[in-house]
Amino acid sequence: MSRLLAAVLAVATALGVGALLDARPDQPNTALITYEQAGGG
Repeated sequence: MSRLLAAVLAVATALGVGALLDARPDQPNTALITYEQAGGG
């Protein structure tokens, strides 16, 4: 039971952190590697 609870908490924490990172407006969505640098066109 404790393993299941730990797994649920881990998933919830991961989802929460992801939601917080997505909600931050001060981080622009700039690609680190553009298609020009990668030679993709």
